[in-house]
Amino acid sequence: MSDDTKPRPNGATVFVPWPWKIPGKIGATYYWNPGSPDAPHFTITRQYGFPSAGIHAVFLRKGMTSQDTIGNGIRGNISTFVPSISVDGTLPRGEYEPWKSRVTAIEAGGQISPEISPAVTSTYTPQQFLHLLMSPAGGPQDELPPRPQSPQTGQGTVSPPTEPPVRYLSKRYLNPLGEPMTGWASSVSADGPQYVAPAPAQTAPEAQSGPGGLYGLLFGPGSDWR
Repeated sequence: MSDDTKPRPNGATVFVPWPWKIPGKIGATYYWNPGSPDAPHFTITRQYGFPSAGIHAVFLRKGMTSQDTIGNGIRGNISTFVPSISVDGTLPRGEYEPWKSRVTAIEAGGQISPEISPAVTSTYTPQQFLHLLMSPAGGPQDELPPRPQSPQTGQGTVSPPTEPPVRYLSKRYLNPLGEPMTGWASSVSADGPQYVAPAPAQTAPEAQSGPGGLYGLLFGPGSDWR
């Protein structure tokens, strides 16, 4: 708003329905007095809600610039065709609670239907809106570029361990059975009794061959009748 006692508009905005049957409205605002030399003269706003199409003059709040309208916010409207009054609020970056919204602009003009309704808005610079159209999809945090952060430097320290390490690779754990062929007790001592295999059984010599039958009994080898 100007410093004079009579407020003068800083710009003008036009809202129309989204093309291609996309729900909501899209608006374009031109600021001939954006409030600061480096503030944008042109912004684009997506609007989800009931306020219908119309044209309004935009009065920036005292101390605000068009840059303060960039981001997510809310918009309240009351209309009887003409006049139509809207209050625009912008949330601080990273905030999503509506009660944390700050009033950045007042709009006055006319629209095509009488109503009292709120709306959710997202306002961009032309560069941000072009980036949004070229992106696949994203939430509120993806729609605006991240705030630049300065790198931080520091020095870290490593303290000595408070407990001794577990010796998983000690000799005891590497060879739990001892050295090969050592540490094994024998069940038989070298000085003890030795096991001797029994000698094979002696078989009786075969009897000498001779005639059999009664004749062999009487006259064969070993017979007393010979």
